[in-house]
Amino acid sequence: MNLTVSVVIALVLAWIGYMGYLSFTSRKVKGREIGDLASRLPELARHLDRALIYCYSPRCGPCKTMTPLIDELCKAGKPIIKLVLPDQIEVAQELGIRATPTLLLVRDGRIAEVNIGAKSQHQVLQLLEST
Repeated sequence: MNLTVSVVIALVLAWIGYMGYLSFTSRKVKGREIGDLASRLPELARHLDRALIYCYSPRCGPCKTMTPLIDELCKAGKPIIKLVLPDQIEVAQELGIRATPTLLLVRDGRIAEVNIGAKSQHQVLQLLEST
Protein backbone atom coordinates (compact mmCIF):
# COMPACT_ATOMS: atom_id res chain seq x y z
CA MET A 1 0.00 0.00 0.00
CA ASN A 2 1.53 3.31 -0.93
CA LEU A 3 2.00 6.22 1.46
CA THR A 4 -0.75 8.41 -0.01
CA VAL A 5 -3.43 5.76 0.49
CA SER A 6 -2.24 5.15 4.06
CA VAL A 7 -2.39 8.86 4.86
CA VAL A 8 -5.89 9.21 3.39
CA ILE A 9 -7.14 6.20 5.36
CA ALA A 10 -5.59 7.58 8.56
CA LEU A 11 -7.23 10.97 8.00
CA VAL A 12 -10.63 9.41 7.33
CA LEU A 13 -10.37 7.29 10.48
CA ALA A 14 -9.29 10.32 12.51
CA TRP A 15 -12.28 12.30 11.19
CA ILE A 16 -14.68 9.47 12.02
CA GLY A 17 -13.20 9.27 15.52
CA TYR A 18 -13.54 13.02 16.00
CA MET A 19 -17.17 13.02 14.85
CA GLY A 20 -17.88 10.12 17.22
CA TYR A 21 -16.31 12.07 20.06
CA LEU A 22 -18.46 15.11 19.27
CA SER A 23 -21.56 12.94 19.14
CA PHE A 24 -20.71 11.34 22.49
CA THR A 25 -20.05 14.64 24.26
CA SER A 26 -23.23 16.20 22.87
CA ARG A 27 -25.31 13.33 24.26
CA LYS A 28 -24.09 14.20 27.77
CA VAL A 29 -25.67 17.65 27.44
CA LYS A 30 -29.04 16.35 26.25
CA GLY A 31 -31.71 16.37 28.95
CA ARG A 32 -29.77 18.74 31.16
CA GLU A 33 -31.59 21.58 32.90
CA ILE A 34 -30.54 25.01 31.72
CA GLY A 35 -30.60 26.37 35.27
CA ASP A 36 -28.48 29.50 35.63
CA LEU A 37 -27.95 29.69 31.87
CA ALA A 38 -31.19 31.68 31.76
CA SER A 39 -29.64 34.28 34.06
CA ARG A 40 -26.66 34.67 31.70
CA LEU A 41 -28.87 34.79 28.61
CA PRO A 42 -31.80 37.10 29.49
CA GLU A 43 -33.54 36.37 26.15
CA LEU A 44 -33.74 32.71 27.11
CA ALA A 45 -35.84 33.51 30.19
CA ARG A 46 -38.67 34.61 27.87
CA HIS A 47 -38.60 31.33 25.92
CA LEU A 48 -38.09 28.59 28.51
CA ASP A 49 -40.92 26.53 27.00
CA ARG A 50 -39.23 26.34 23.56
CA ALA A 51 -36.21 28.08 22.08
CA LEU A 52 -33.21 27.40 19.94
CA ILE A 53 -29.75 28.51 21.07
CA TYR A 54 -27.45 29.07 18.10
CA CYS A 55 -23.86 28.71 19.32
CA TYR A 56 -21.37 30.09 16.82
CA SER A 57 -18.06 31.79 16.25
CA PRO A 58 -17.71 34.76 13.86
CA ARG A 59 -14.53 33.22 12.37
CA CYS A 60 -16.04 29.79 11.71
CA GLY A 61 -16.58 29.08 8.00
CA PRO A 62 -19.81 27.06 8.34
CA CYS A 63 -21.09 29.64 10.84
CA LYS A 64 -20.56 32.42 8.28
CA THR A 65 -22.92 30.67 5.88
CA MET A 66 -25.47 29.77 8.55
CA THR A 67 -25.65 33.08 10.46
CA PRO A 68 -27.60 34.97 7.74
CA LEU A 69 -30.22 32.18 7.78
CA ILE A 70 -30.48 32.42 11.56
CA ASP A 71 -30.74 36.22 11.37
CA GLU A 72 -33.58 35.88 8.88
CA LEU A 73 -35.44 33.49 11.20
CA CYS A 74 -34.88 35.85 14.15
CA LYS A 75 -36.40 38.71 12.16
CA ALA A 76 -39.38 36.47 11.42
CA GLY A 77 -39.97 36.18 15.17
CA LYS A 78 -38.67 32.66 15.74
CA PRO A 79 -37.44 32.01 19.31
CA ILE A 80 -33.73 31.85 18.52
CA ILE A 81 -30.99 33.09 20.83
CA LYS A 82 -27.58 33.72 19.33
CA LEU A 83 -24.62 32.85 21.54
CA VAL A 84 -21.22 34.09 20.35
CA LEU A 85 -18.91 31.50 21.89
CA PRO A 86 -15.68 33.54 21.96
CA ASP A 87 -17.57 36.08 24.10
CA GLN A 88 -19.11 33.40 26.35
CA ILE A 89 -16.34 30.84 26.88
CA GLU A 90 -17.60 29.87 30.36
CA VAL A 91 -21.04 29.04 28.97
CA ALA A 92 -19.49 26.97 26.17
CA GLN A 93 -17.42 25.01 28.68
CA GLU A 94 -20.42 24.52 30.96
CA LEU A 95 -22.49 23.17 28.06
CA GLY A 96 -19.63 21.06 26.71
CA ILE A 97 -19.71 22.67 23.29
CA ARG A 98 -16.72 21.46 21.29
CA ALA A 99 -17.60 22.56 17.77
CA THR A 100 -19.39 25.35 15.97
CA PRO A 101 -22.04 25.80 14.82
CA THR A 102 -24.04 23.98 17.48
CA LEU A 103 -27.80 24.21 17.87
CA LEU A 104 -29.36 23.53 21.26
CA LEU A 105 -33.11 23.06 21.38
CA VAL A 106 -34.46 24.09 24.78
CA ARG A 107 -37.84 22.69 25.70
CA ASP A 108 -39.50 23.08 29.11
CA GLY A 109 -36.30 24.35 30.72
CA ARG A 110 -34.16 21.42 29.51
CA ILE A 111 -31.87 20.86 26.57
CA ALA A 112 -33.95 18.55 24.39
CA GLU A 113 -31.76 18.28 21.27
CA VAL A 114 -28.15 19.00 20.31
CA ASN A 115 -27.18 19.39 16.64
CA ILE A 116 -23.61 19.98 15.54
CA GLY A 117 -22.67 21.40 12.16
CA ALA A 118 -24.19 23.71 9.60
CA LYS A 119 -27.87 23.22 8.85
CA SER A 120 -30.18 24.60 6.19
CA GLN A 121 -33.02 26.96 7.04
CA HIS A 122 -35.45 24.10 6.48
CA GLN A 123 -33.55 21.87 8.95
CA VAL A 124 -33.50 24.64 11.57
CA LEU A 125 -37.26 25.15 11.19
CA GLN A 126 -37.85 21.40 11.49
CA LEU A 127 -35.81 21.36 14.68
CA LEU A 128 -37.77 24.27 16.11
CA GLU A 129 -41.09 22.65 15.27
CA SER A 130 -40.17 19.14 16.45
CA THR A 131 -42.14 17.78 19.38
